Amino acid sequence: MKKVRVKCPTCNSVLDVPFKEGETVKHIPCPVCQTKLNLKLKGAEGSAPPPVDEEDAKTEVGGFKQLRYSVVFNGMKFPLDKGANTIGRQAMTSQAKLQLPTSDMNMSRNHAIAEVKVDANGNTYATLANYKNMNLTLVNGKPLGPQDVVMLNKGDIITMGQTTVMIDAE
Repeated sequence: MKKVRVKCPTCNSVLDVPFKEGETVKHIPCPVCQTKLNLKLKGAEGSAPPPVDEEDAKTEVGGFKQLRYSVVFNGMKFPLDKGANTIGRQAMTSQAKLQLPTSDMNMSRNHAIAEVKVDANGNTYATLANYKNMNLTLVNGKPLGPQDVVMLNKGDIITMGQTTVMIDAE
């Protein structure tokens, strides 16, 4: 499965949107502001795809998926609850909901926020944003800016400081 990175025109959130080979149109809500995004993906030959009828587009959205997201670190699974989950380094003074047992001082005690939400169609999805810190966060090798919010998918690799975790969804 391939991904395309897009920016929501309403709230400027950066989204990594997965798509299948041959898929030409994707309709998704922005996970931050709920703006309906209609993405036109380039065809296999690099040409723009034909326009899609709105009724046809509605049928592309199938049944709902209830996923349970987890952060995997050193073989341990840390489940993410619905709502905001602050991820950080385990410390006596950490306020993070999910505290990873690492001595990585480049990972903040409150480093990132993974948010699990359910959209209007009943689909569960997760996003990641930086917490108010100055330390680097990478998602699949790409830096996460201070205002960026990215969609999380199973298998995504997140690096916070020098600590690497993987996202699992089942």
